[in-house]
Amino acid sequence: MSKNSAKAYQFTIQNNIIINVSEIKNGRIKLEKMDSDEQWSYDATTKQVTKTENEHGRLQTTVYTDADGDGSFSQLNSSYSCLLYTSPSPRDAHE
Repeated sequence: MSKNSAKAYQFTIQNNIIINVSEIKNGRIKLEKMDSDEQWSYDATTKQVTKTENEHGRLQTTVYTDADGDGSFSQLNSSYSCLLYTSPSPRDAHE
């Protein structure tokens, strides 16, 4: 069993913008802090919430879905990708 299997989330969404995040765990609702390195978005077409977070030099993307439309979202998937940083070329420094 996944550590996230007993968790659900509720989101306050206004004009397709996530305003608040609450975690529901073991029947209790707890307001979650939205960190400054997190970006939250809501897709009204798919009814999915996506969180992207810069975590230790990697970009973590987590998708939440409300499969039955009851307002409780569960984690659908989570993935990591590398953040690519480019430094200016020596030629750029002279322009």
